[in-house]
Amino acid sequence: MNLDIAQTWERLSQPVNVALTQWQWLIVALVILLLVVPRPMWRITGLYSTLVHELGHIVAALFTGRYVAGLRLGWDHSGEVRSVGRGKLSVIISGSSDIQRHCGFQP
Repeated sequence: MNLDIAQTWERLSQPVNVALTQWQWLIVALVILLLVVPRPMWRITGLYSTLVHELGHIVAALFTGRYVAGLRLGWDHSGEVRSVGRGKLSVIISGSSDIQRHCGFQP
C-alpha cells in the first residue's frame, strides 16, 4: 500500500464512529475505575497520564523548531520537558500547548 502524505493525513483525519452497546460502555467505565481509583493502581496509571501530557509538550516543541533535551517524570506525577532552541515565541507555544485545551479553546 503506497500512500503519499496527503492521502495518509486524509485517512488519519477521518472520524471513527465507536458504536458500543450500553453493556460495553459499562465494562469500559468499570475497567477505567479499577485502574484509577485504588491508590496503588493510580501510582502507576497516573504516571502514564503524566507521560502523555508531557509528550504533548514535546510535540509542540518539535513543531516550533526546538530540540528536546530531556524528559523527567517524578513519582509524585510531576513532569518536565527541557527543550533547546532560539526565540521566546516557541517557548511560549510549546509551554502553553495544553493550556488552550484546558481553557476550552477548540481550533
